[in-house]
Amino acid sequence: MDGLKALAIISKGTRRQKRGISLLSIGREIQSLYSIHKSLPKVASIVKISPEMVREFLKVVTLEKEVQQLVETGKIESVDMCYRLSKLKGKEQVSLAEAIVGQGLQSKDVRAIIRYKLDHPEMEMDAVIDRVIQSKNREVYVAYFVLEDDVMKKVNKTARNAQARLELVKAIFDEVIPKKLIIFLGLSKKVVTVKAEKEAVPMLRKEAKRLKVPLPKLANALVRNYLKE
Repeated sequence: MDGLKALAIISKGTRRQKRGISLLSIGREIQSLYSIHKSLPKVASIVKISPEMVREFLKVVTLEKEVQQLVETGKIESVDMCYRLSKLKGKEQVSLAEAIVGQGLQSKDVRAIIRYKLDHPEMEMDAVIDRVIQSKNREVYVAYFVLEDDVMKKVNKTARNAQARLELVKAIFDEVIPKKLIIFLGLSKKVVTVKAEKEAVPMLRKEAKRLKVPLPKLANALVRNYLKE
């Protein structure tokens, strides 16, 4: 494979443009450059793409052999998908890659599936894929709850790291909404994000009414109630 040709193509190309070469071949060429320069910005300046794109291409060569074959043959042509797949290992990565090819999944589907899997590590990958794809055809409710300073202090005191804080918030909401209805639940700084099926809405409203708080204040009331002395 002509390395210069690969680099010339990715210098000119965009994600939507046909490169005439597999992502795996490009990834190998970039890996070769990175092994010399040891710098994402330096390699990015050479091939004229962003450091983040360099990072994504480097992940292509770390994929499982079965997945690399799908990339090599052009069945997977999105570097973003390859980057997302690299977050999984072994059979889970292979299962999702095969679903991408077999079910025609899009990048946004892959992102949602991986996010859900990381959020529900106990679930089998096939079940996660089915769950996320089915949810696409359902009405989804998204709510953002801002934790007040005193509440966040209680959370930080109880849970010392980000993962522990997230698990705490999950445990609190699990008492209000069945896990099967929760598509995504996250905690970023002081913001709790809840993405759930529409059936969860009346449950949240009922709990807010029970605690005598408006719905936007529900997370604060739940945390205070859960961590009360």
